[in-house]
Amino acid sequence: MGNHHVRGGTHVYGWREALQEYWEIKNQACFDEKRLRELRKLIHPEGAVVQEMEAGRLLRIQESCERRNVKPIKQECRVRILQARLGEEEAEVLLSVHERQAVRDRKMQMHLEEEQRFHRVRLKQARSRWRVVEDVWLTHADEWDTRNDGQSGTLEGVSQDIRSLFQRGGRYRRDLAVRYAESWWNGHNPQYRAFDVDCTNYVSQCLRAGGAPMTHVGQRGKGWWYQGNGGTKDNWSYSWAVAHSLRWYLATSKSGLRALEKSAASQLELGDVICYDFDGDGRWQHNAIVTAFDHRGEPLVNAHTNNVRHKFWDYRHSYAWTEQIQYKFFHIVDQF
Repeated sequence: MGNHHVRGGTHVYGWREALQEYWEIKNQACFDEKRLRELRKLIHPEGAVVQEMEAGRLLRIQESCERRNVKPIKQECRVRILQARLGEEEAEVLLSVHERQAVRDRKMQMHLEEEQRFHRVRLKQARSRWRVVEDVWLTHADEWDTRNDGQSGTLEGVSQDIRSLFQRGGRYRRDLAVRYAESWWNGHNPQYRAFDVDCTNYVSQCLRAGGAPMTHVGQRGKGWWYQGNGGTKDNWSYSWAVAHSLRWYLATSKSGLRALEKSAASQLELGDVICYDFDGDGRWQHNAIVTAFDHRGEPLVNAHTNNVRHKFWDYRHSYAWTEQIQYKFFHIVDQF
């Protein structure tokens, strides 16, 4: 690799055209699997795993749509170059990818699913043609040593400092939890710290917005709590920000924020939580919050790290999904 750096892609190289064609075909393959075969001509002989990875992911998405009895209608994929490292015959590029997919259910109703994620793509030039060697999904842009400059936003009527609205005890306001989840699905509330792996921090904020009370404040290994206003001196419990810890807190808490484990995703309600162990090794890595339902009553979720909105709960769309995946379904109790 050369050490020539380009930010924002201000120079035009042959790798740009190859990269654009690669992503266009990936996007179209969601509707026409024949296009997947066309990726082969854009993939370097060293990058056979890229073809296998994309074929597996698209197959999972198609199977998921069939089980849900929905049909993809439109797919948009906006790809932005954040940074590139260029050599004479090799390029490594950091991309911000925003996918939007519209699906139609059997009742002819349309649903929009969205995902924001990052990719590191490496290309090589061979015989005067640039081809993809590696396409790696990143859990966050900081894996490239750069910051995500995504914009934060808020819905009208949702307080910036939502935490101050609620006192200890009371009823879980699922509507407010979902409104907060919709407001910040693709941004960060400056009243809280943003983490590289932000899924549990985001879910905790949503639960707090719904009125969930904090307990054992100041004892990091106990309860569920957050102290501060987004500054460097903020403090929080493990259960607030660590996926594995929140999963076990929800399973065992007897006071304050409490939950009941359900046997199926279809038993959940708005504002409930799904926990994910992608590898099935007992270490829980991800959490999401239920923000909508499809025509069959199956949950659609919002989440952070790779920011998603109204994605089908099973996460078969994700590059992190494996055959060994395990789920936990938690119904947040209505009265604290």
